[in-house]
Amino acid sequence: MLDASFLFALDLWNILFQRNLKLKFKCCANCNDFIGFENNNQKYCPICKDIVNRSNKKRSNANQQADAIKKMKKRIIGRLTTTQKYANDQMKYLSDFVSQTGYIEARLSGEERQYNPDYNNTIQTEEEYREWLIAYEEHSRIYKKSQKEEKGASR
Repeated sequence: MLDASFLFALDLWNILFQRNLKLKFKCCANCNDFIGFENNNQKYCPICKDIVNRSNKKRSNANQQADAIKKMKKRIIGRLTTTQKYANDQMKYLSDFVSQTGYIEARLSGEERQYNPDYNNTIQTEEEYREWLIAYEEHSRIYKKSQKEEKGASR
């Protein structure tokens, strides 16, 4: 009857002497374990891969939640691209919104931009920009709250 040491010897024999074996061996970048990889793009062992992916996703979500302006812009762009209300002039609304936000962000960062009377030139701070995005989002909303609902919610 074969025991575990014999199985290790068989595996070692396959690794060292089988020419058609597709496994390559290197160290995991996270835990430094010596593990067989099927392709050279793999950097982590299967256990560390899940851990690293989870931590990267948490970090990405935290960064996304921290930037409220970016989140609102993404929500408005999503609404403009997927809603039937804007289907006929979708590209017009989308390009207007993107160019206006680019104009405002450039002015906030101190970049010189030629005065454009079509865009909102009163925004001087990020707080005003955030308020403008909230108003724009409310304006682009499909189903608006009725005044009865707003009065009932304020009581």
